[in-house]
Amino acid sequence: MSMDNIITIPRYDKVEMLVNNPPRKTLNQIKAASDATHIINGVFFSTGTLALFDNLKVDGKVIIDNRGRTHWGYGWSNPGTFDIFTDPTANIDNFFLTQFPIIRSGQLVNMQQYTQFGGSRGRSAIGVRSDGALVLYCSADGTHGAITMATLQRRMVDAGCVSALNLDGGGSSQLRSPKLNISTTRIVPHFILVWETPANAVWIFLNGERVILDVPAQIINGRTMIPVRGLLERMGAKVTWVAPDVYVRHGDANIMLTINSTIASVNGNQVKLDQPATIINGRTLVPLRFLTENIPGATIRWDEARRSVHVTTCLKQ
Repeated sequence: MSMDNIITIPRYDKVEMLVNNPPRKTLNQIKAASDATHIINGVFFSTGTLALFDNLKVDGKVIIDNRGRTHWGYGWSNPGTFDIFTDPTANIDNFFLTQFPIIRSGQLVNMQQYTQFGGSRGRSAIGVRSDGALVLYCSADGTHGAITMATLQRRMVDAGCVSALNLDGGGSSQLRSPKLNISTTRIVPHFILVWETPANAVWIFLNGERVILDVPAQIINGRTMIPVRGLLERMGAKVTWVAPDVYVRHGDANIMLTINSTIASVNGNQVKLDQPATIINGRTLVPLRFLTENIPGATIRWDEARRSVHVTTCLKQ
């Protein structure tokens, strides 16, 4: 089965809704003004008034709260995972609700009640795999990608989706992505924007929760380097910078690192580093494993498949 119209996003930094308020822009205009990696059209609307039919929440603000329509939809926060539920007032950062899901809990949804959306046409959908990856589908009318709803379900299942929502289709199906570009002349009232994580980027998790750092973690000479603040302060450490030295204090641990020096100090004892603290683009990066291994109660694990570091601490943060 062809997967030409499938975009798989293994990791992403954020997903946002963009409400296309007047003066409304085309997809190409929006892409030109945004650094989002992928942009796809949103859900159903009135082509006459551009009014949305279903519930919508953006950046914590409920834009449409139509309790008469209790269809399931995706809710999410950044960073976070996608959950399927119905309440537009739920405590999440972003929320949108489409007409209907096409896959729920790994099972195909019975589409017989949606006969008005039958026939072969351009289709758009968004789904989530069991490993958390996002999947986008988009095709245009009058092309080999014009398919029935049942075929769309199968395509999303074949892509590994355990849940998926149908988006608006036909002349509204639009997508800008590095590997796929589908655009029409139709103006749609809102879009979904996805910022994909660069392939070589490292994710940091603290006690199972992803930590977004103001400067991404980097691998330097085989060692994960992180900005000196952010994660350490979330772990409860006090960080002090007195050039060229960095001081980290956590409980009974007193650590000192010197920029570009492979000699550090832990409670007054010298320790040799594989990789020294360094300054990149004006930010101080320090070796993550050395710091966590010298903070009481902290452990660290590397996940090669997801290029992520998992830090666990039993101490109060």
